[in-house]
Formats: sequence, structure tokens, C-alpha cells
Amino acid sequence: MQQNELSRLQGYAKSENHPAVTLLGLKLAYPGCEYIQGSPGEECLRCKMLNFCYNLPAGRRFRVRSVRESRHNCAIHDEGKVQAVEVEPAGFYAGVEAGFAIPGSTLTLEDPGCRKVDCPNFSLCHFHDLVTGIKYIVEDVQGDLVCPLGWKRKRVRLVYAQ
Repeated sequence: MQQNELSRLQGYAKSENHPAVTLLGLKLAYPGCEYIQGSPGEECLRCKMLNFCYNLPAGRRFRVRSVRESRHNCAIHDEGKVQAVEVEPAGFYAGVEAGFAIPGSTLTLEDPGCRKVDCPNFSLCHFHDLVTGIKYIVEDVQGDLVCPLGWKRKRVRLVYAQ
């Protein structure tokens, strides 16, 4: 997909008047469902619906706003069908270094280097399901996180930067 086409789609996904429309498996096609956009598999590359299922940036989190009536056959989904949905970018919570927890600031997420998997904040501080290098805006700072290593970290709500 060309860069200008990608920019256009990202813009639509953030507009109230022109929501992004994509296709999702029936199990995900309900209002409020949040998912991370994947990349096409081998079987998808031969499908005529490829450009409708994978018209959003991979690795980004989206929320279904509404469901349309249109359904199409699909060889990879358990239900055998995909359904048209309107989506918007979804914010999410993360644990970041305290110095980066400034409302309105822009940051990228990196692995903090901690391996304390038993920490109650481990899933907030590690971003295994997101693509690195994407810029986010700190929408809200929620407070301090207790870190067993003594690191100064805060819980923040992030949204995608344009």
C-alpha cells in the first residue's frame, strides 16, 4: 500500500463524519469490540476481499463503532464469513517512565528491559502486541505505578498520534 493511501485511511479512521470501514470475522463484529489490526496471511493474498480486510495499519488498536449489514465469505474465519464494520482508533493504558508521562506529549513505546513477569504491572509496561516505532500522545496521566525494581513509572492513557 502506498504511503499517501495509508495516510488517507488513517485520517478517515479519526474522522467522526467518515469512519473507517473494514471487514472483521463475525466473532469480532460487534460494537465496542477492540482488536489489533493484523497482517494478511498466505490464504488472504489470493482473496478478492484482501483490500477491504487489510485497509488499516497493522499493529494498531481499533474499536468497532457500528456494524453494517454487508457480509462476505471468508476462508480463514471459523464462521466462514466476515462482516463490514465502522471502526475508530482505540486508546489504551500503558506504564511509561515518569518523565514521559506529560499530558499532550508524544512518545514511542519501547521494551523497558524488566523481566519480572510476576509484577502486577507487567502487562502495562510491556507492549508485545504493538508495533514499535509508532508515535502516541499521552491523553491522560492516571498516577504512579508501584515497581518492584524501584523504577519511577506512571499509568497513562495513550492515543495514536496522526
